[in-house]
Amino acid sequence: MTDSPKSDDPAVAMATQRLKEAVHTAATFMTTFLGQPDHVAVIVATSKMDELVGFLVRQRLLPCSSKKDDLLDSERGLGTFSNRIDLAFRLGVIDSSLVRALHLFRKIRNDFAHAYEGQNLNVSPHRDRVEELENQARTHPNVEVIRNAISTAPITLTDEKKSFIIAATYALAKLETAKLLVRQVDTFSAPHITFP
Repeated sequence: MTDSPKSDDPAVAMATQRLKEAVHTAATFMTTFLGQPDHVAVIVATSKMDELVGFLVRQRLLPCSSKKDDLLDSERGLGTFSNRIDLAFRLGVIDSSLVRALHLFRKIRNDFAHAYEGQNLNVSPHRDRVEELENQARTHPNVEVIRNAISTAPITLTDEKKSFIIAATYALAKLETAKLLVRQVDTFSAPHITFP
């Protein structure tokens, strides 16, 4: 996913279509938070991202030989959202712009989770992070689908909440698309390596 395939490649056309479908699914999910307080939208949306990144990493790696995953379980070295984001990038299942976005979502989520009182998206540093996230999402060709879904809501939202929902929808759509495209590492070569 980190390479830029040719635009006439059938795989690109398929990925583009899947991303369009994923945007619709993610927009439906995120619009459920329009009337919720900021902390609910932040924590639930970012938890969904965390779950999807964990899925991508597990899909890419060879399966764990035991029921307990000593590598990826929450109490293990790669069990944190931050470490899974970095690992997903190193495994080639997400690109650098999504890495940056996911780390920003993670920082916002951590701030909200550890200091519930007075947390909202329209104060710094959250406002600045959300602005950066939306600037990234603006480049997406289907961002208007997201904006339209939000604009039809019968609720008045702050600009920061709109931006958060747009950016979260975009990140979730990219993760959902990656979920459809990620493949396990080559299982053939490892058993056939001959060591001297």
